[in-house]
Amino acid sequence: MNNLLPITDEIGIYNPNLLVKKAQGSYIWFDGQDKPYLDLVMAYSSTNFGHCNPTIVKAVKKAAERLDNFPAFNTSERDDLSGELIDHLPFPGKDYQVYYTVGGAKAVDVSIKLARIFTKRHGVISFDGAFHGYINGLIGITDRGYFNESYDTIQNMQIFHLPFPDINIGPSIDVALTQLEDLIFKYREKIGAIILEPVQGAAGFRETERYFFEKLQEIANHHQIIIIADEIQAGIGRTGSFYSFERYNFQPDIVLLGKSLAGGYYPLSAIIARKEYFDNIGPDKSGLDSTFSNNAFGISIAREVVRMISDQKIFEKVQAKSILFRTLMSQLHQEYPTIVLKTSVVGLACGIQTPSSKIAALVKKRAFEKCLIIQTSGINGDYLKIAPSLLITEQELKQAFDLLGSVLANLF
Repeated sequence: MNNLLPITDEIGIYNPNLLVKKAQGSYIWFDGQDKPYLDLVMAYSSTNFGHCNPTIVKAVKKAAERLDNFPAFNTSERDDLSGELIDHLPFPGKDYQVYYTVGGAKAVDVSIKLARIFTKRHGVISFDGAFHGYINGLIGITDRGYFNESYDTIQNMQIFHLPFPDINIGPSIDVALTQLEDLIFKYREKIGAIILEPVQGAAGFRETERYFFEKLQEIANHHQIIIIADEIQAGIGRTGSFYSFERYNFQPDIVLLGKSLAGGYYPLSAIIARKEYFDNIGPDKSGLDSTFSNNAFGISIAREVVRMISDQKIFEKVQAKSILFRTLMSQLHQEYPTIVLKTSVVGLACGIQTPSSKIAALVKKRAFEKCLIIQTSGINGDYLKIAPSLLITEQELKQAFDLLGSVLANLF
């Protein structure tokens, strides 16, 4: 065991002596452990439909028997999936196309390239609390001959950060919009894109109001700035709808999906964008392609995942279970107000703010000792993040509540 490389301690359960034996539904079993662990992290929302979901397993086996990777060629599955993703947009999507790549960070990278090459502006606005992936710019160490002239537009990127108007902690929407307009006025010839998570996942599932998105759309349209909606964590049902921004009167120019799009079996991500952005780049030396772009295997699985969602009416069930989930989380706040400072619940996602990162880490550690897997999050690590399987049962939700409640009772 001593020669094992360290495992990233993102949820605080690093233990080289614990090996996963199997996973099924909402549970994970470890070698040498009699009891299963209730998983409320679900691989950072990449297995939204439960571990080893039988429908998805069947789709994986079927795809593996006839498809692997040939990105230069199309498949009927790709046409079908693209049509379904566009049809799910809460606005007419006839002018949109879909491009598939690997992982959320790559999807963000592609979207920024599309926006900056189209607008010929270098600046990108992001928001405090946002998480758009870990990636280093490798363009500087690749020979310039591999890129066409339009790619020069994306060099020297300028990034501007603005406060996100959280409905619980502020700033007010008017203040946030004023800062946005002031920034655009100052740098109006440089800003080409605004990227945001309609629901901020890593920050603890933070939300804002519909009015903010309506005004953001108005401002961006006026200045011809491209809006990118990062739905990689909150999309595909986490909030109870296919896209989390469906609740807002909002039409992004580019929408990003990832994580559980292929059920956790392949890191497929999708960039759904206006056709003119893709047409503007052209196929040769665009800097967008990679070996596993438009992967036929992953796309085939994702097509079946999207069909499963519709056939099993999964999102309608999420909305129903969300009522119980919200009630249980509110009860935790009422019973332990000095520890559970506030809860932010949207769909089957919850961020619990605690007084400090130390307390959050301790709760997470004690929860794991009781066979409950939760995650710390937030910019300062003082949040507990709960994102169970969308197929979790009401009984399992109550089990999670009882376990977490017993942890808080014993500790505090």
